Amino acid sequence: MLHTGNTLRKKAAFKALEHFSSYHPNGKVLVEAGIVEIMVEENFTWKIHDEAMNSRREAAAILGNLLKSGIEFENLQVNTHGHTMGSDCIVYSIIHMLKNSTPEDLNTNLLRILLCLARSPKSIAAIVSVVKETEASYTLIELINSPT
Repeated sequence: MLHTGNTLRKKAAFKALEHFSSYHPNGKVLVEAGIVEIMVEENFTWKIHDEAMNSRREAAAILGNLLKSGIEFENLQVNTHGHTMGSDCIVYSIIHMLKNSTPEDLNTNLLRILLCLARSPKSIAAIVSVVKETEASYTLIELINSPT
């Protein structure tokens, strides 16, 4: 349903997955079903054709819920290139989206993902490195201080 062209079905599927993922015991089931890779693709793959539905907010919310549920993400492969959720490439993509997106819900969910990733020493090193490299600290401070 997530890959079909029908916008209503896709929207309903994302809403259902967002609710399903908010119940933490479902995290393992969703990971085993391959949802993490689909959500990463939805968030970080730029599409040529602008779709009628922008599902990045829901995909980021689902990822945030899954990471908050305590799934083991350090070795969880999220794409065909072998990147894991805490890899430099994924962290860079999250921070790049934070610096360049405006929807508050999306930014809130991206911050939730970063906070969950920060639980891992390997991921925190990647986060610090990318924040320093991209000078994203100002953006992060603005987002954290902004009232939602």
